[in-house]
Amino acid sequence: MFGANISVFNIGKAVGRGGGPLSLQYSGTTFSVADTSPLGISFDGTNFWVAGNTGNAILKYTASGVFVSSFDISAQVAGTPRGVISDGTYLWVLNSSDDTIYKYDTSGVYQNVSWVTSQGVEPKAIAFDGTHIWVTDSSTGYADHYKYTLEGVYTGVTWSSFAEFAFPRGLTMTGTHFWVADGNGYIAQYDSSGVYTGVSIYIAGTTSTNLSGITDKDGSLFVMSATSLAVFQYSYLPTPTP
Repeated sequence: MFGANISVFNIGKAVGRGGGPLSLQYSGTTFSVADTSPLGISFDGTNFWVAGNTGNAILKYTASGVFVSSFDISAQVAGTPRGVISDGTYLWVLNSSDDTIYKYDTSGVYQNVSWVTSQGVEPKAIAFDGTHIWVTDSSTGYADHYKYTLEGVYTGVTWSSFAEFAFPRGLTMTGTHFWVADGNGYIAQYDSSGVYTGVSIYIAGTTSTNLSGITDKDGSLFVMSATSLAVFQYSYLPTPTP
């Protein structure tokens, strides 16, 4: 059933790595995703939005994970939607097939605005920091994160998470820190300048398989798995303890 809340207590054990303290605790709850290949998630303050690769659609869920509706994006995104973010008013969808970001309203109406990511050719994730859009790309063999204006102008600012995690599948900004979800099952924390804090968590069990998105809501991280077809909630400490 779409949006069913499920208690899962035998998966999602968080284990610290890299010298950092344990900073995440699995809440034991999750909600299912109505697509067989979800590749990106965000929270806009009221609802979750999921990019569905199989259905080529954007799916809407309430804050408690109840499925509400979806809208088709195939007229513009005739490829692989890799992520969706909200700027507070509009949704922005990343298409990795043509390296382009498309703008929609929350009803799914295309705003006739799109722009090509000028840096890299393998975009994997997208995030919003309150003023700018960040695009994660792995075409150089690194996990590079590029900063753009909402008009698609590259600001010249970038940072890399290659040294720790080279297979990025999700990116989110939690006010003062970035969190990167890695395809190998790790979540890593970076400061606002892109410096690794030393905090990383291995999401053991089912959630470690094929992480495909990450977002934050009310003091928790929500991590999506394209294998489990579900979103898992973790409580976290925004600033690691020295």
